Amino acid sequence: MSAITSGRFEVPQDSFEDIAEQTRAATCSLDLKELLPELFTGTDRMPRLLASLWRKAADDAMAATGGAYTLRGCVVEFLFDGLPEGAARARLQSIRSAIVEGIKPAAPPLASQVARKNAVKDNSLKGLVVQMESSIGKLVREGLGENPGDDMVRLWAARAMHNLLHSPHKIPLLPEMMMLVEQADIGYVPFIDSEAGVIAGSTAAIKSPVDPAHYNTGETMRQDLALLFSAAVQLYYLRSKGQEGVIMLPVHASSLCDDAFADLYRCFLPRLAPEIGGSIMLEVQGLPEQRAPAALAETIGQLSNAVRCYVFETSVLVRQDRLAEFPVLHASGFNLAEPGVPRDIMASQGRIYALYYRNLGIKTYINSVSDGDTLGFSRECGFTYISGKAIGALQKSAYPLQKTGII
Repeated sequence: MSAITSGRFEVPQDSFEDIAEQTRAATCSLDLKELLPELFTGTDRMPRLLASLWRKAADDAMAATGGAYTLRGCVVEFLFDGLPEGAARARLQSIRSAIVEGIKPAAPPLASQVARKNAVKDNSLKGLVVQMESSIGKLVREGLGENPGDDMVRLWAARAMHNLLHSPHKIPLLPEMMMLVEQADIGYVPFIDSEAGVIAGSTAAIKSPVDPAHYNTGETMRQDLALLFSAAVQLYYLRSKGQEGVIMLPVHASSLCDDAFADLYRCFLPRLAPEIGGSIMLEVQGLPEQRAPAALAETIGQLSNAVRCYVFETSVLVRQDRLAEFPVLHASGFNLAEPGVPRDIMASQGRIYALYYRNLGIKTYINSVSDGDTLGFSRECGFTYISGKAIGALQKSAYPLQKTGII
Protein backbone atom coordinates (compact mmCIF):
# COMPACT_ATOMS: atom_id res chain seq x y z
CA MET A 1 0.00 0.00 0.00
CA SER A 2 1.25 3.51 -0.80
CA ALA A 3 2.46 6.02 1.76
CA ILE A 4 -0.18 7.60 3.95
CA THR A 5 -0.99 11.17 2.88
CA SER A 6 -2.95 12.33 5.91
CA GLY A 7 -5.05 9.76 7.74
CA ARG A 8 -3.72 6.37 8.80
CA PHE A 9 -5.43 4.50 5.92
CA GLU A 10 -5.53 7.42 3.45
CA VAL A 11 -3.79 7.04 0.09
CA PRO A 12 -3.43 9.22 -3.03
CA GLN A 13 -6.10 8.89 -5.69
CA ASP A 14 -3.95 6.99 -8.19
CA SER A 15 -2.81 4.54 -5.51
CA PHE A 16 -6.42 3.97 -4.49
CA GLU A 17 -7.32 3.04 -8.06
CA ASP A 18 -4.39 0.63 -8.25
CA ILE A 19 -5.38 -1.05 -4.98
CA ALA A 20 -9.02 -1.35 -6.08
CA GLU A 21 -7.98 -2.98 -9.34
CA GLN A 22 -5.59 -5.41 -7.66
CA THR A 23 -7.82 -6.50 -4.76
CA ARG A 24 -11.26 -6.10 -6.33
CA ALA A 25 -12.46 -5.32 -2.81
CA ALA A 26 -15.82 -3.67 -2.18
CA THR A 27 -15.73 0.10 -2.66
CA CYS A 28 -18.22 2.81 -1.76
CA SER A 29 -18.25 6.57 -1.39
CA LEU A 30 -19.41 9.26 1.03
CA ASP A 31 -20.22 12.83 -0.07
CA LEU A 32 -19.36 15.02 2.92
CA LYS A 33 -21.02 18.05 1.37
CA GLU A 34 -24.24 16.05 1.04
CA LEU A 35 -23.92 14.69 4.59
CA LEU A 36 -23.36 18.11 6.20
CA PRO A 37 -24.39 20.76 3.64
CA GLU A 38 -24.64 23.50 6.27
CA LEU A 39 -20.88 23.37 6.76
CA PHE A 40 -20.32 24.40 3.15
CA THR A 41 -22.46 27.55 3.06
CA GLY A 42 -21.12 29.75 0.25
CA THR A 43 -18.00 27.65 -0.27
CA ASP A 44 -16.70 24.23 -1.29
CA ARG A 45 -13.84 24.49 1.18
CA MET A 46 -13.99 21.90 3.93
CA PRO A 47 -13.85 23.20 7.54
CA ARG A 48 -10.87 21.92 9.50
CA LEU A 49 -13.14 20.45 12.15
CA LEU A 50 -14.84 18.22 9.60
CA ALA A 51 -11.55 17.27 7.91
CA SER A 52 -10.21 15.98 11.21
CA LEU A 53 -13.47 14.33 12.21
CA TRP A 54 -14.12 12.24 9.10
CA ARG A 55 -10.54 10.97 8.98
CA LYS A 56 -10.74 9.80 12.59
CA ALA A 57 -14.05 8.05 11.92
CA ALA A 58 -12.65 6.37 8.81
CA ASP A 59 -9.44 5.25 10.51
CA ASP A 60 -11.33 3.88 13.51
CA ALA A 61 -13.67 1.90 11.26
CA MET A 62 -10.83 0.46 9.16
CA ALA A 63 -8.59 -0.45 12.07
CA ALA A 64 -10.47 -3.74 12.49
CA THR A 65 -10.69 -4.86 8.86
CA GLY A 66 -8.08 -2.87 6.97
CA GLY A 67 -8.57 -1.12 3.65
CA ALA A 68 -7.91 2.29 2.18
CA TYR A 69 -9.63 5.55 1.39
CA THR A 70 -8.97 8.64 -0.69
CA LEU A 71 -10.46 12.12 -0.95
CA ARG A 72 -11.75 13.57 -4.23
CA GLY A 73 -12.95 17.11 -3.60
CA CYS A 74 -15.59 16.63 -0.90
CA VAL A 75 -16.20 12.93 -1.68
CA VAL A 76 -14.40 10.17 0.24
CA GLU A 77 -14.02 6.83 -1.53
CA PHE A 78 -13.55 3.73 0.64
CA LEU A 79 -12.16 0.29 -0.09
CA PHE A 80 -12.82 -2.36 2.59
CA ASP A 81 -10.56 -5.44 2.64
CA GLY A 82 -12.33 -8.77 2.96
CA LEU A 83 -15.86 -7.40 3.26
CA PRO A 84 -18.72 -8.28 0.91
CA GLU A 85 -20.76 -5.45 -0.57
CA GLY A 86 -23.49 -5.53 2.11
CA ALA A 87 -21.00 -5.49 4.98
CA ALA A 88 -19.10 -2.66 3.30
CA ARG A 89 -22.27 -0.57 3.11
CA ALA A 90 -22.94 -1.26 6.78
CA ARG A 91 -19.40 -0.18 7.66
CA LEU A 92 -19.90 3.00 5.62
CA GLN A 93 -23.08 3.74 7.55
CA SER A 94 -21.16 3.39 10.80
CA ILE A 95 -18.65 5.95 9.52
CA ARG A 96 -21.46 8.33 8.58
CA SER A 97 -22.96 8.01 12.05
CA ALA A 98 -19.58 8.48 13.74
CA ILE A 99 -18.99 11.72 11.83
CA VAL A 100 -22.37 13.15 12.80
CA GLU A 101 -22.14 11.91 16.38
CA GLY A 102 -18.58 13.14 16.69
CA ILE A 103 -19.75 16.72 16.41
CA LYS A 104 -21.85 16.35 19.53
CA PRO A 105 -20.13 17.35 22.79
CA ALA A 106 -19.46 14.40 25.07
CA ALA A 107 -22.06 14.00 27.83
CA PRO A 108 -20.68 14.28 31.39
CA PRO A 109 -20.56 11.06 33.42
CA LEU A 110 -23.59 11.93 35.55
CA ALA A 111 -26.94 10.29 36.17
CA SER A 112 -28.66 8.67 33.19
CA GLN A 113 -31.47 11.20 33.37
CA VAL A 114 -29.04 14.09 32.83
CA ALA A 115 -27.38 12.18 30.00
CA ARG A 116 -30.73 11.66 28.29
CA LYS A 117 -31.55 15.37 28.61
CA ASN A 118 -28.19 16.29 27.12
CA ALA A 119 -28.63 13.82 24.28
CA VAL A 120 -31.94 15.40 23.35
CA LYS A 121 -30.73 18.96 23.84
CA ASP A 122 -27.46 18.51 21.97
CA ASN A 123 -28.72 16.81 18.85
CA SER A 124 -25.43 16.86 17.00
CA LEU A 125 -26.34 17.89 13.49
CA LYS A 126 -29.11 20.25 14.55
CA GLY A 127 -26.82 21.89 17.05
CA LEU A 128 -24.13 22.38 14.44
CA VAL A 129 -26.62 23.82 11.95
CA VAL A 130 -27.89 26.28 14.54
CA GLN A 131 -24.33 27.24 15.39
CA MET A 132 -23.42 27.84 11.75
CA GLU A 133 -26.61 29.79 11.11
CA SER A 134 -25.92 31.85 14.20
CA SER A 135 -22.38 32.62 13.03
CA ILE A 136 -23.58 33.61 9.56
CA GLY A 137 -26.39 35.69 11.00
CA LYS A 138 -23.96 37.45 13.32
CA LEU A 139 -21.65 38.22 10.40
CA VAL A 140 -24.55 39.66 8.40
CA ARG A 141 -25.82 41.77 11.31
CA GLU A 142 -22.59 42.87 12.94
CA GLY A 143 -19.83 42.23 10.44
CA LEU A 144 -16.50 40.69 11.40
CA GLY A 145 -15.94 41.93 14.93
CA GLU A 146 -12.64 42.61 16.65
CA ASN A 147 -10.45 39.71 17.74
CA PRO A 148 -12.29 36.90 15.94
CA GLY A 149 -11.29 33.26 15.67
CA ASP A 150 -9.72 32.06 12.44
CA ASP A 151 -12.77 29.93 11.52
CA MET A 152 -14.98 33.02 11.72
CA VAL A 153 -12.60 34.93 9.42
CA ARG A 154 -12.65 32.06 6.92
CA LEU A 155 -16.44 31.97 7.00
CA TRP A 156 -16.53 35.75 6.41
CA ALA A 157 -13.98 35.50 3.59
CA ALA A 158 -15.85 32.66 1.86
CA ARG A 159 -19.13 34.56 2.03
CA ALA A 160 -17.51 37.80 0.81
CA MET A 161 -15.85 36.00 -2.11
CA HIS A 162 -19.13 34.33 -3.07
CA ASN A 163 -20.89 37.72 -3.07
CA LEU A 164 -18.02 39.32 -4.96
CA LEU A 165 -18.14 36.71 -7.71
CA HIS A 166 -21.87 37.38 -8.18
CA SER A 167 -21.73 41.17 -7.82
CA PRO A 168 -22.69 43.18 -10.92
CA HIS A 169 -20.94 46.33 -9.65
CA LYS A 170 -17.81 47.61 -11.36
CA ILE A 171 -16.16 48.72 -8.11
CA PRO A 172 -15.62 45.54 -6.04
CA LEU A 173 -16.38 47.04 -2.63
CA LEU A 174 -19.28 45.19 -1.03
CA PRO A 175 -21.35 46.44 1.93
CA GLU A 176 -19.73 43.90 4.27
CA MET A 177 -16.28 45.17 3.23
CA MET A 178 -17.31 48.75 3.92
CA MET A 179 -18.66 47.68 7.32
CA LEU A 180 -15.31 46.10 8.13
CA VAL A 181 -13.53 49.35 7.24
CA GLU A 182 -15.94 51.47 9.28
CA GLN A 183 -15.39 49.33 12.36
CA ALA A 184 -11.60 49.48 12.14
CA ASP A 185 -9.26 52.17 13.50
CA ILE A 186 -7.09 52.81 10.43
CA GLY A 187 -4.77 55.73 9.78
CA TYR A 188 -2.29 56.90 7.17
CA VAL A 189 1.09 58.60 7.38
CA PRO A 190 2.86 59.92 4.26
CA PHE A 191 5.99 58.45 2.75
CA ILE A 192 8.72 60.09 0.70
CA ASP A 193 10.06 58.72 -2.55
CA SER A 194 13.59 60.13 -2.29
CA GLU A 195 14.46 59.29 -5.89
CA ALA A 196 11.44 61.10 -7.33
CA GLY A 197 11.64 63.94 -4.83
CA VAL A 198 7.96 63.76 -3.85
CA ILE A 199 5.58 62.56 -1.18
CA ALA A 200 4.43 59.55 -3.16
CA GLY A 201 1.54 58.53 -0.94
CA SER A 202 0.86 56.81 2.38
CA THR A 203 1.70 53.91 4.60
CA ALA A 204 -1.41 52.30 6.11
CA ALA A 205 -1.58 51.26 9.76
CA ILE A 206 -4.29 49.79 11.97
CA LYS A 207 -4.75 49.96 15.72
CA SER A 208 -6.41 47.18 17.68
CA PRO A 209 -7.95 47.66 21.15
CA VAL A 210 -6.64 44.21 21.99
CA ASP A 211 -3.10 43.73 23.27
CA PRO A 212 -1.10 41.60 20.79
CA ALA A 213 -0.44 39.10 23.57
CA HIS A 214 -4.18 38.41 23.66
CA TYR A 215 -4.89 38.23 19.93
CA ASN A 216 -7.32 35.51 18.94
CA THR A 217 -6.33 33.27 16.03
CA GLY A 218 -8.07 35.42 13.41
CA GLU A 219 -7.24 38.95 14.60
CA THR A 220 -4.21 39.41 12.35
CA MET A 221 -6.23 38.29 9.32
CA ARG A 222 -9.07 40.66 10.26
CA GLN A 223 -6.64 43.56 10.39
CA ASP A 224 -5.13 42.64 7.02
CA LEU A 225 -8.58 42.51 5.40
CA ALA A 226 -9.64 45.83 6.91
CA LEU A 227 -6.45 47.47 5.63
CA LEU A 228 -6.97 46.01 2.15
CA PHE A 229 -10.50 47.33 1.73
CA SER A 230 -9.67 50.67 3.36
CA ALA A 231 -6.81 51.20 0.91
CA ALA A 232 -9.15 50.50 -2.02
CA VAL A 233 -11.70 52.99 -0.64
CA GLN A 234 -9.03 55.67 -0.23
CA LEU A 235 -7.58 55.17 -3.70
CA TYR A 236 -10.97 55.31 -5.40
CA TYR A 237 -11.73 58.48 -3.44
CA LEU A 238 -8.46 60.12 -4.49
CA ARG A 239 -9.20 59.30 -8.14
CA SER A 240 -12.67 60.80 -7.81
CA LYS A 241 -10.98 64.10 -6.84
CA GLY A 242 -8.56 63.96 -9.74
CA GLN A 243 -5.66 63.00 -7.47
CA GLU A 244 -3.41 60.00 -7.23
CA GLY A 245 -1.16 58.48 -4.65
CA VAL A 246 0.46 55.19 -3.70
CA ILE A 247 -0.48 53.23 -0.59
CA MET A 248 1.98 50.84 1.04
CA LEU A 249 -0.41 48.12 2.16
CA PRO A 250 0.70 45.63 4.86
CA VAL A 251 -0.27 41.96 4.77
CA HIS A 252 1.14 39.16 6.90
CA ALA A 253 2.74 36.14 5.27
CA SER A 254 0.85 33.96 7.77
CA SER A 255 -2.42 35.35 6.39
CA LEU A 256 -1.40 34.63 2.81
CA CYS A 257 -0.66 31.04 3.84
CA ASP A 258 -4.32 30.58 4.73
CA ASP A 259 -6.22 29.27 1.70
CA ALA A 260 -9.54 31.04 2.34
CA PHE A 261 -7.80 34.35 3.00
CA ALA A 262 -5.50 34.06 -0.02
CA ASP A 263 -8.44 33.13 -2.26
CA LEU A 264 -10.22 36.36 -1.36
CA TYR A 265 -7.08 38.43 -2.07
CA ARG A 266 -6.66 36.67 -5.43
CA CYS A 267 -10.30 37.37 -6.22
CA PHE A 268 -10.45 40.98 -5.00
CA LEU A 269 -7.22 42.61 -6.21
CA PRO A 270 -7.58 41.79 -9.94
CA ARG A 271 -11.10 43.27 -9.87
CA LEU A 272 -9.80 46.71 -8.92
CA ALA A 273 -9.49 49.24 -11.71
CA PRO A 274 -5.94 49.02 -13.16
CA GLU A 275 -5.06 52.48 -11.90
CA ILE A 276 -6.18 51.50 -8.39
CA GLY A 277 -4.28 48.22 -8.25
CA GLY A 278 -1.34 50.04 -9.82
CA SER A 279 -1.26 52.36 -6.80
CA ILE A 280 -0.77 49.58 -4.22
CA MET A 281 2.63 48.54 -2.93
CA LEU A 282 1.96 45.23 -1.17
CA GLU A 283 4.14 45.05 1.93
CA VAL A 284 4.53 41.41 2.99
CA GLN A 285 5.42 41.11 6.68
CA GLY A 286 6.67 38.18 8.72
CA LEU A 287 8.18 36.01 6.01
CA PRO A 288 9.78 32.79 7.27
CA GLU A 289 13.53 33.04 7.75
CA GLN A 290 14.15 30.00 5.60
CA ARG A 291 12.92 29.49 2.07
CA ALA A 292 9.25 30.39 1.76
CA PRO A 293 6.75 27.55 1.16
CA ALA A 294 6.05 27.07 -2.53
CA ALA A 295 2.36 27.93 -2.09
CA LEU A 296 3.22 31.24 -0.39
CA ALA A 297 5.72 32.20 -3.10
CA GLU A 298 3.13 31.33 -5.74
CA THR A 299 0.45 33.44 -4.05
CA ILE A 300 2.77 36.44 -3.76
CA GLY A 301 3.70 36.05 -7.42
CA GLN A 302 0.04 35.93 -8.44
CA LEU A 303 -0.84 39.01 -6.39
CA SER A 304 2.12 40.93 -7.82
CA ASN A 305 0.36 40.93 -11.19
CA ALA A 306 -2.55 42.90 -9.72
CA VAL A 307 -0.56 45.57 -7.82
CA ARG A 308 2.19 48.07 -8.48
CA CYS A 309 4.85 45.94 -6.75
CA TYR A 310 5.53 44.01 -3.61
CA VAL A 311 8.06 44.76 -0.87
CA PHE A 312 9.24 42.81 2.18
CA GLU A 313 9.35 44.11 5.72
CA THR A 314 12.02 42.33 7.76
CA SER A 315 13.90 42.87 11.00
CA VAL A 316 16.65 45.48 10.81
CA LEU A 317 19.01 42.62 11.70
CA VAL A 318 18.15 40.48 8.66
CA ARG A 319 20.52 40.15 5.72
CA GLN A 320 19.06 37.79 3.18
CA ASP A 321 19.16 37.62 -0.58
CA ARG A 322 15.69 36.39 -1.67
CA LEU A 323 15.92 37.31 -5.35
CA ALA A 324 16.16 33.66 -6.37
CA GLU A 325 12.74 33.05 -4.77
CA PHE A 326 11.25 36.44 -5.60
CA PRO A 327 12.97 37.83 -8.72
CA VAL A 328 10.70 40.89 -9.04
CA LEU A 329 11.03 41.97 -5.40
CA HIS A 330 10.94 45.78 -5.45
CA ALA A 331 12.23 46.78 -2.02
CA SER A 332 13.14 45.56 1.44
CA GLY A 333 12.73 47.58 4.59
CA PHE A 334 12.20 47.64 8.34
CA ASN A 335 10.26 49.47 11.03
CA LEU A 336 12.06 51.69 13.53
CA ALA A 337 9.44 50.66 16.08
CA GLU A 338 10.63 47.04 15.96
CA PRO A 339 10.46 45.76 19.54
CA GLY A 340 13.57 44.53 21.30
CA VAL A 341 16.12 46.50 19.28
CA PRO A 342 17.83 49.39 21.18
CA ARG A 343 18.07 52.74 19.43
CA ASP A 344 21.88 52.64 19.04
CA ILE A 345 21.73 49.14 17.53
CA MET A 346 18.91 50.25 15.25
CA ALA A 347 21.05 53.13 13.95
CA SER A 348 24.23 51.11 13.35
CA GLN A 349 22.42 48.13 11.85
CA GLY A 350 20.18 50.40 9.76
CA ARG A 351 23.21 51.72 7.87
CA ILE A 352 24.45 48.21 7.16
CA TYR A 353 20.93 47.14 6.14
CA ALA A 354 20.59 49.92 3.58
CA LEU A 355 24.01 49.22 2.07
CA TYR A 356 23.47 45.44 1.92
CA TYR A 357 20.17 45.56 0.02
CA ARG A 358 21.25 48.38 -2.29
CA ASN A 359 24.22 46.23 -3.30
CA LEU A 360 21.73 43.51 -4.26
CA GLY A 361 19.96 46.00 -6.51
CA ILE A 362 16.89 46.20 -4.25
CA LYS A 363 15.46 49.50 -3.09
CA THR A 364 15.13 50.08 0.65
CA TYR A 365 12.58 51.70 2.92
CA ILE A 366 12.18 52.65 6.56
CA ASN A 367 8.97 53.14 8.55
CA SER A 368 8.02 54.96 11.78
CA VAL A 369 10.39 57.91 11.24
CA SER A 370 9.06 60.17 13.97
CA ASP A 371 11.43 63.15 14.29
CA GLY A 372 13.82 65.36 12.37
CA ASP A 373 16.97 63.62 13.58
CA THR A 374 15.72 60.22 12.45
CA LEU A 375 14.58 61.71 9.15
CA GLY A 376 18.09 63.08 8.60
CA PHE A 377 19.58 59.69 9.43
CA SER A 378 17.23 57.95 6.97
CA ARG A 379 18.14 60.31 4.16
CA GLU A 380 21.85 60.04 4.94
CA CYS A 381 21.67 56.22 4.75
CA GLY A 382 20.05 56.46 1.33
CA PHE A 383 16.68 54.83 1.96
CA THR A 384 14.44 55.22 -1.09
CA TYR A 385 11.14 55.31 0.80
CA ILE A 386 10.85 57.05 4.18
CA SER A 387 7.60 56.95 6.11
CA GLY A 388 6.41 58.37 9.41
CA LYS A 389 5.12 61.31 11.42
CA ALA A 390 8.26 63.30 10.65
CA ILE A 391 6.86 63.61 7.11
CA GLY A 392 3.26 64.33 8.10
CA ALA A 393 0.66 63.63 10.76
CA LEU A 394 -1.30 60.42 11.12
CA GLN A 395 -4.73 60.99 9.58
CA LYS A 396 -7.81 59.07 8.50
CA SER A 397 -7.40 59.90 4.81
CA ALA A 398 -4.63 58.73 2.53
CA TYR A 399 -2.09 61.31 1.36
CA PRO A 400 -2.08 62.18 -2.35
CA LEU A 401 1.00 62.52 -4.51
CA GLN A 402 2.54 65.95 -3.85
CA LYS A 403 5.73 67.91 -4.12
CA THR A 404 7.08 69.28 -0.87
CA GLY A 405 9.99 71.29 0.48
CA ILE A 406 10.81 68.53 2.96
CA ILE A 407 12.55 66.41 0.35
